Amino acid sequence: MHRRVFRSATFGLLAATLPLHAQSTSPPPARTVDVVEERFGLRAPDPYRWMEGGANAEFDAWLRSQGAYAAAYLARLPGRDNLYRRLRELGLGTSTPYGLQLAGGRAFYFVLAEGEQLPRLCTRGPDGKERTLVDPTSKGAKDSHSSINNFSPSPDGTLVAYNLSSGGSEVSAIHVLVVATGKELPDVIERIWGEFPASWLASGKGFFYTQMAGAAANADPMLNMRAFLHQLGQPVAKDTVVLTGAGSRMRVSLWLPERGSTRAAGRRRTGGPWRPTTTTSRTS
Repeated sequence: MHRRVFRSATFGLLAATLPLHAQSTSPPPARTVDVVEERFGLRAPDPYRWMEGGANAEFDAWLRSQGAYAAAYLARLPGRDNLYRRLRELGLGTSTPYGLQLAGGRAFYFVLAEGEQLPRLCTRGPDGKERTLVDPTSKGAKDSHSSINNFSPSPDGTLVAYNLSSGGSEVSAIHVLVVATGKELPDVIERIWGEFPASWLASGKGFFYTQMAGAAANADPMLNMRAFLHQLGQPVAKDTVVLTGAGSRMRVSLWLPERGSTRAAGRRRTGGPWRPTTTTSRTS
């Protein structure tokens, strides 16, 4: 997050240095299509509908041409390389801890170390010694990288659930780690949007999570999510559905309002504002 903000500021600074007359050619145009949807009595034109879909060769080619145009344009700026090097030096020249959470007498937080671009998940106990729990650079494949989107320690601080994604994706998998030993439990849950952390039961024996729908042709993966209750050690296929948006254009998320709660709270959204909801039974 910190690096993303810095990159945005960097691009804004570079853009501010561009003379208005420097652009001799126009960026690759985007074609439009005559598509109009009618929802709730309103007509909504969608001229760029052709850009949707995961396997879209035309859109991929258009993105590559936009990238090539931007790279060539920026390369012509006087002093651009020196400015880029200095901004990168300043951006990577400090170590930043953030995202602090407290549980079981321990502190859990991210550390973005000097010269690095991927934060590590760390913990510090009563003895004051910092220890790395998860280093994403050791998790990625040879041709890709992994990053930690989110994390959630159990109420007693003995376990931590963290969202790990690959290749820059924001779609992650929840992993569970034993804090004392660093051992990974076999509980791994796929198709989790990176912004949705696990929400632990007060007992620390399980947690709620919100899962994206499975892949389907022409389907929006952000819709039709479902919230589940997972008990540690139990096969994921047996997890209990506690809130669903299946069969509709709905988004859901679920959490415990506070540690020790016996009822889960959540929210649903169907094209409009989020609406609160609660589970109908007590949790433990």
